[in-house]
Amino acid sequence: GMQCSRNEMLRLVELFREVFDDTDCELICVYGNHDIVQREETLNGGEATHWQDAFGEPYTRVVRKTVKGYAFVGAHWGYEAEAGPVLAEEAAAAAGKPVFYIQHGGIKDTTVGSTVKECSQNYDEGINNVRDWENVVAFSGHTHRVITDERAIWQSAAPGAPKCTSITCSTMNYGEVMSGMVNGENLETKHGLYMTVTGQDVNIERVSFWTDEMRALTDGKKTAQNYDLCTTSCGKDWHFIVGGEKVYDFEKRAAECVAPEFPAYSCAARFCGDTFAHVYFQAALPLERDDDLIHSYIVEAVDADGNVAGYGETCTEHHIDHDPARMGRSYQAVVFGLKPETEYTFNVYARDCYQLKSKNPITTKGKTQAPGYERLR
Repeated sequence: GMQCSRNEMLRLVELFREVFDDTDCELICVYGNHDIVQREETLNGGEATHWQDAFGEPYTRVVRKTVKGYAFVGAHWGYEAEAGPVLAEEAAAAAGKPVFYIQHGGIKDTTVGSTVKECSQNYDEGINNVRDWENVVAFSGHTHRVITDERAIWQSAAPGAPKCTSITCSTMNYGEVMSGMVNGENLETKHGLYMTVTGQDVNIERVSFWTDEMRALTDGKKTAQNYDLCTTSCGKDWHFIVGGEKVYDFEKRAAECVAPEFPAYSCAARFCGDTFAHVYFQAALPLERDDDLIHSYIVEAVDADGNVAGYGETCTEHHIDHDPARMGRSYQAVVFGLKPETEYTFNVYARDCYQLKSKNPITTKGKTQAPGYERLR
């Protein structure tokens, strides 16, 4: 509701001031789809909006700020088209320096999160704002995918393609997710970006923050070693020069990727219920390229006729799972939609960030239980 959303904004401002007090940092936020209902609602019958109450500045449909000589333009949900002329003015005046654009919805025709379907969502206004500007770096949200997915950064050197750089940001939390990894998010870590800009040089570090659940595994010991583990780099930095080579050309990187494979003698196991199965399996091998990490595992249940009758998926925590010290770990995925008292072959595939899956799955077979089998709780 509106009160809850206003409280969230107040918490954000409080946290920002706690961290950045006595600095020249600026807080720049845009509304998303879940708080659209209150963007212009007034507070307690007065004239001030919830936005003004939280941030101490009037609500405007388009946010426009200059921070340390760099222009930032933000579009609140539903007003992306109004940001177009403002962004064009800033981009034209920037003389090659990066200009930063922020909107909630994923930007059409660029890579968003982890699925092609998300890339085709109808955010025409966003892509129209940024397609002609090589010096625009656009940030969007709306996805629940991890920032360590290499498709989260997008550039294209193809003729006629959008000229901008597009980066999709992961969610920091998804409240109702209480069991393991869903849509690439898990309870162990949350992801963020730390960006350093010098002239036309942009360097972005993907940072992972340990949650309280993960810290509990250290038995509450606040040692320097444990503190270092609580914020870790998510692998290779993203570094590019605005106006320079498109080093994150999506098509080129996708064409160079290599399918992940399981180590020799890897195995899988399963526990079958009546209409579902838990399948357990070992981790696959890290890939040769630093920036082509294992993204997820998929399990296909194949019936006696060779048809895929069920499907399960679980995502990796890319940077942690590719630490050599953790390569002995195992995963599990749940396959639903099966028939009782039926034999299935469960094929497990590893998949990289570009959806290329291993050619040699590991396999286990099993028969589901009789109807009404009580599920494990």
